[in-house]
Amino acid sequence: MSLAKDKEMLKLCRLSGCAGLFFGLESVSPSSLLGMKKTLKSMEENEEAIKIIQDNGIAFHPSIILGFDTDTKAILMIPSNFWRELNFHDGFKMF
Repeated sequence: MSLAKDKEMLKLCRLSGCAGLFFGLESVSPSSLLGMKKTLKSMEENEEAIKIIQDNGIAFHPSIILGFDTDTKAILMIPSNFWRELNFHDGFKMF
C-alpha cells in the first residue's frame, strides 16, 4: 500500500500498462489490524490509499481474511459496506 504514497511510481505503473493491483489488506477490523505489521494501520488509511490508486486509473483488488481471534459476527457486515463505498467493480466474493 506504500505504493499509493509514491506518485511517480503510480504514474510509471499506469504508463507501463498496469491495469490492476492485488493487495492483502488482511482485515477490515481495527483490532485485528493493530496486531499485524502492516504499513497502514487503519481502514481510513487503507481507503485513502485505495482511492489514490483508483484515481490513477489502476484497479484495486483487495484480499481480506475473516475470523481473527478478535472478530465477532459483526465483522461479516463490514466487507460488503467497504466494497460498496469504494466502488469495487468485481464485488465481494467469499472463498
